[in-house]
Amino acid sequence: MRWPALAFAVLCAVGCAESPRLQPPVVRSSAATPAGATELVDILPIGSIGGPGAGPGQFREPSGLVVGPDGALYVADPGNHRVVVVESGSQAPSVLGSFGWDSGEFDTPDALALSPVQRPMLYIAERGNRRVQVCDVGNLLYRVVVADAADERLDPAGLAVGRNNELYVTDAVGHRVWRIASNGAVEWTRGGFGQALDRLDAPSGIALDARGGMLVSDTGNSRLVRMDFAGNVGDTWRPEGMESPGPIAWSAGRWYVCDRRAADILVLDDHGSLLLKFGAGAVGDPSGVAVREGTVYVSDRVAHDIKVFRVIEASDRD
Repeated sequence: MRWPALAFAVLCAVGCAESPRLQPPVVRSSAATPAGATELVDILPIGSIGGPGAGPGQFREPSGLVVGPDGALYVADPGNHRVVVVESGSQAPSVLGSFGWDSGEFDTPDALALSPVQRPMLYIAERGNRRVQVCDVGNLLYRVVVADAADERLDPAGLAVGRNNELYVTDAVGHRVWRIASNGAVEWTRGGFGQALDRLDAPSGIALDARGGMLVSDTGNSRLVRMDFAGNVGDTWRPEGMESPGPIAWSAGRWYVCDRRAADILVLDDHGSLLLKFGAGAVGDPSGVAVREGTVYVSDRVAHDIKVFRVIEASDRD
C-alpha cells in the first residue's frame, strides 16, 4: 500500500509528536458495494496535523480544506484570518493573508476551492468580509470574484469550481446556490428559503463530481440535494442517522459528508447509499474535508487540528 508524500511528511514533521492519540473510527452501518466499484473496507486514523495556536503550523478553529495537484494541503484558518499551506515534503508550512479588508487580506476565511484546470487558482470564501477572493497561487495575485452588496446579500458558506473555472457558491443567509462565470458575472441563482424540492435552508457544503453533477448540503433541512450544473434539482438524500450535513468532498465515486452535529463523517456511494461512517470519538467538530489518493483530511474545530485518515480498500488486503 502506497502512502502519499504529504501525509507521511507532514505527520512526521508537524503533527505526530504533539497530537493527541486518536481513537479508532466507529462504523455504524454499511451498504452493498455497487457493481464494478472498489469495495470499501474501512477508514482508519493515521495521525494529525497542527494544533491550537497562531504559529505557522497551528490553527484556530480550522475549517475549509483542499488538496492541490502537487499534494499541497490548503487549510482555511478563520481564527487567525489566514490560509495555511502545508507543502508536500515541506518542514515548515507557509501562510497566505492576514486580517483586513484589502486585496489579499481576510476576515474569517471559511470555505476553499481550487481550480481544476490550468495553473492553481485558490478561491477563498470570507464570512467576515462577505465576499469570495481568488488567488493565483503562482504569483500571489488576488482579486475579488463576488461580494456582498446592498441589493444582493451574500454569506458564502461553501465553494466549488468547475472545469471552465465557473464558481459555485452556497449562500447560507440567502438560502441559495450561485453560479458565477469566470469573468465574475452571476449566471444564475437557485433556491430560496423553504422545504420544497427546489428550496434550501442555510445551505453550506458543496462539491462537484466527474459526471456533471453537484451535491449541496441543505443544512437547515437536514438533507443533501443533487443538482446538475444548470442548477436543476434531481434528487434529495437523507442517509440514516444524518443530522446536520456540512462540508462535502467527492473522490473516486464516493461522497464524503461532514455531519457536524453528530461529529462524524459519512461516506456515500453515487446513489446516496450509506457505505460507512467514521470519525466518531476522533473528531470533535468536522468542519472541513478533502480527499486525495486514499488519504482523507478532516478539520477539527474543537482540537484546532487536521485529522488524517487512510481509506482501506479490499484490494489493499489482497
